Amino acid sequence: MMAGQPSWADELEALLRARHEAGEVFTSDDAYALIPELLHTRPDARNVEARVRDALQQLKHRGRVEFLSKKGTYRLRAR
Repeated sequence: MMAGQPSWADELEALLRARHEAGEVFTSDDAYALIPELLHTRPDARNVEARVRDALQQLKHRGRVEFLSKKGTYRLRAR
């Protein structure tokens, strides 16, 4: 990560919040669909799908998203 650049989790959360209201359900596929936008700020990134999975896990641990099912369903929580 470059100095001043938001973390993967912070950037993914911002993109999710731009598309989903708090309380709304989304899937990991919805998060993966944001990869092209994530790559705008990280054009040299590798293993991007793994980074997105890790970012979702971090957001879960921070209480920003709620994990609903093993099928990759999440709920965006209020800030």
